[in-house]
Amino acid sequence: MLLNARQMAYLGLLLAICEVLLYLSAVISVNTLALLFLAACCVGIACILSSPGKGGVFFLASLVLGFLIIPNRLYLLTYAGLGVYILILEGLQPRMLMKYPVWSIWAVKLGVFNVVYIPILFLAPQLIYSGDLPAWMILGLILIGNAIIVLFDSLYLRLEGKFGARIQALARRR
Repeated sequence: MLLNARQMAYLGLLLAICEVLLYLSAVISVNTLALLFLAACCVGIACILSSPGKGGVFFLASLVLGFLIIPNRLYLLTYAGLGVYILILEGLQPRMLMKYPVWSIWAVKLGVFNVVYIPILFLAPQLIYSGDLPAWMILGLILIGNAIIVLFDSLYLRLEGKFGARIQALARRR
């Protein structure tokens, strides 16, 4: 479980980049979700560089630092959701791909997302929208949320496929 000096240096720099992205997402009101997506991708990079367990420790460190640095805690909550999703994706998906068909993996991913997202819509709708939510808007937000998570997942997997091997090679090179 111990990190060598090179891994620790890479993860420290990656944590700094992650915190800068989180801070920029709270300060710059344009492209907030894109900056949060890039910050959550740092969690995935940490998993690629070390392991999903060490990536989880990286994620907890980024949450603690983010809580101390970021002025808007709502963005940190969104980042936490995206980071947990990536940790689940990095930890379970490689094992699941060997045993189960792709449609069942998507069913599990969307099921986990909806188990978290739908109660938030009903119990704390002010986190998503200020004001009263009619029933048709809740249904629309559920559909839009599922479309966004599918987009997020496909973008992340595409980025991981394109740059994952390069990042591992860069970290192992002397």
